[in-house]
Amino acid sequence: MKSSTGKGKKKETPESSTPNDIVGAESAEGFEQNAAEETIDWEQKVRDSDYKYLLLYAEFENFRKRTAKERQELIQTAAAPVFRAILPSLDNLERALKNMRNSGAREDDIQGIELIQQQLMRDLQEKGLAEMNVDLAEFNPDEHEAITQVPGDPALKNKIIDVLEKGYTIHGKILRYARVVVGS
Repeated sequence: MKSSTGKGKKKETPESSTPNDIVGAESAEGFEQNAAEETIDWEQKVRDSDYKYLLLYAEFENFRKRTAKERQELIQTAAAPVFRAILPSLDNLERALKNMRNSGAREDDIQGIELIQQQLMRDLQEKGLAEMNVDLAEFNPDEHEAITQVPGDPALKNKIIDVLEKGYTIHGKILRYARVVVGS
């Protein structure tokens, strides 16, 4: 009797072909097809990633530009409260000059005060403060505050007749509206 150690079994060689080998060939073709589909899938993923990267980069650039612009505007308008505090003094200086001219003060005194006023306005203009020009302009409620209306000439209808208080801007933004009298 022989023992069942397996010494008598015949080993398969690669040269012998069985029906199982034919199935393996078909699965190899399927593997190549799957590999091609996976390559296409990876290429699509790379394109999607590139597109997402470009969107994110563009969004970041817009954010950077927007914050830089906001910072610049903040720096320019940071002095607005100081200018608002100075404006009543400018108005009083102008009223004093007008009163000095009407009361017959010495011309040297008037010129001295005018020079001080001009120097102060020049310094403030260098910092961004500007007077609104409203002489005989069309009334604009976005820039002017109508204190009263005066009936009169139809040619002056909706025109600014008199300026009670000057308006000012700081770097193009309205700091104080001009208070005016409008024709009706």
